[in-house]
Amino acid sequence: MTQRFHRRLRIKGFLMAKTPLHVGGKGGNSESDQPLARNGKDEFYLPGTSLAGPMRSWMEKKYGHDSKLMRQLWGWQPTGGLLKSETGTASRLMVEDAPVMLEGEAFAEILDGIAIDRQWGSAATGFKYDCQILPRSSRVPLEILVELPLQPEDEKAIKLMMAQLCDALRNGEIRFGASVTRGMGRVELVDTWVMEEKWSSRSGIVAMLKATNGPANNQGIDLKEWVKSFPEPMQAAREDVTLVLHWRAVAPVMSKAGQDGMAVDMLPLVSSVGNGDVAMVIPGSSIKGVLRAHAERIVRTILDWPEVVGAGRDRYSKQLDLPLVRELFGSARDRDGNMGHRGAVAVEPVYSQSIPAEVWRQVVDALEPPSLMKALTNAKLRGAGIKPQIDLVFHVAVDRWTGGGADSMLYSTLEPCGMTWDPIRITLNPRGLEASYRDAAIFLLLLLLRDLAAGRLPIGFGANRGYGELAIDKAELSLGNGVSCVLAGETLGSLSTSLPKDRLETLSQSWQVWIRNCQREMQQQGAAHG
Repeated sequence: MTQRFHRRLRIKGFLMAKTPLHVGGKGGNSESDQPLARNGKDEFYLPGTSLAGPMRSWMEKKYGHDSKLMRQLWGWQPTGGLLKSETGTASRLMVEDAPVMLEGEAFAEILDGIAIDRQWGSAATGFKYDCQILPRSSRVPLEILVELPLQPEDEKAIKLMMAQLCDALRNGEIRFGASVTRGMGRVELVDTWVMEEKWSSRSGIVAMLKATNGPANNQGIDLKEWVKSFPEPMQAAREDVTLVLHWRAVAPVMSKAGQDGMAVDMLPLVSSVGNGDVAMVIPGSSIKGVLRAHAERIVRTILDWPEVVGAGRDRYSKQLDLPLVRELFGSARDRDGNMGHRGAVAVEPVYSQSIPAEVWRQVVDALEPPSLMKALTNAKLRGAGIKPQIDLVFHVAVDRWTGGGADSMLYSTLEPCGMTWDPIRITLNPRGLEASYRDAAIFLLLLLLRDLAAGRLPIGFGANRGYGELAIDKAELSLGNGVSCVLAGETLGSLSTSLPKDRLETLSQSWQVWIRNCQREMQQQGAAHG
């Protein structure tokens, strides 16, 4: 059923991608296993449904799925069939499809991924894939239309809901697209204005028609000023558990690019960051994989979990099926088509300091090692006393019989040293976990922080070859319930001396209870099968 209205809100602005973004198209193609969505003009775009869905989900968590305000704003339909007297209503909120705007010479990038067999430490069978992504410098034009209800009290409530939604978009709290727990899809709303269109008068309609690219006749205002006009607080205190880790590379740290250079075999993975620059990047999936693998080691050791037998894809899927780890880090759809589970932990990619794209292009396109090293020297990325430094390093495999270089085993790598990196940001959404093991999951996450700070968890490419070692200088923790602290120096390695005592005792007790419950269940299952 349609709804009458006399006034309408028009909100326009841009969603600036702060991390890579992926909204998938149909099937795979020659470019990628998971291509981006394209519109009828063959442009990358975000469908209105892909924009409206996360917005509605955010509002449902705040106002409830079936509240009166949610029904008024988003519409509803009856669940009892077409013969019901209630016929439902259409949505008052409309979101337009949005073509993606790539900055300068930026282009859609390919991100490669593999799964690691937990027993052998090599690529798992049948789990090599790639994904087409939009770089973090992408801009997405956003246009939202909201038909305001006739009743003054409902109109005020709808305006407040939209102000809260826009404030959440400005703060990057709503993620869009796929792989959000791997750090993708974080955007921030910028360059935004709001206009209230008046459809009940001729002058109002004329002003609306003139306002094609911006507010007309002083009827539109900046979003920040509009949000400030509401006396109610925009956002409640967040319950998320967040870890912000300020770190530095002790050894060369990088993720390997999927392609080779002309004069070098292994290149660092780089991505566009806007302003004509690129930066080295370690994907959130890479850091999340390191954390998950170590969480699995902890749980397997404590519970004396039985070894997984078998082969192929089923064997790998069973390796990931561990209690608490599955809930924290998620699970994929199985071969029978059963739905997977989105994990509660999200890890954002980290970027190094930027490098001019033209400089990096000269490095990659160099035909011979001497010209490559000259390009690095000219760009002041190589030489005595230079920091950061990117150098061409040669490696050779040794023949175990002759002691000489193995045939066809000489290879080269670009090694970055002394780069400055963004902090590692880890977020745990406690609403995605059952209350019975929520604190146990937080404690396991703190154990991962302890071991990461102790230097036990290298990240990125070549972890078994001396790469990936890092040192954490400071960690900013928010543990929910208003508990937050900053750890630095020696306090990073000891949870007992660095966290609030009462909060730590609660988390530790929940961890011990969870262990005992799991051990009891394993004993009962063993007795039943015995």
